[in-house]
Amino acid sequence: MQTPADLNNKQVKLTKGDIRNMYIRSWFLLGSFNFERAQNMGYCFTMIPAIKRLYKPGKERNEALVRHMEWFNTHPWLTAPIFGVTAAMEEEKANGGNIDGTAIAAMKIGLMGPLAGVG
Repeated sequence: MQTPADLNNKQVKLTKGDIRNMYIRSWFLLGSFNFERAQNMGYCFTMIPAIKRLYKPGKERNEALVRHMEWFNTHPWLTAPIFGVTAAMEEEKANGGNIDGTAIAAMKIGLMGPLAGVG
């Protein structure tokens, strides 16, 4: 499967504007809290700038959005490290790195619990 990096022969990279946009969106993490999947909609809403930058419309972008709609619940003040790590992993995946979607989801789940306990 070709990535945007393969099609353009250049690396896809998140900009400072993308990261700033994710930061502002993270303020609304609890705006759509629900009891079925907790903070998943807020998490996906925060990741949209990165996903739009890294993936062209199509299957890979849809898979990334669905990946970030899984159940998510942690302390809202300590989500920045999780957003940063998952955005970096998405960037590496988009550039053809040896990362699959399950590794990104596993990292997100693995950080969720410990950071909830610290907060």
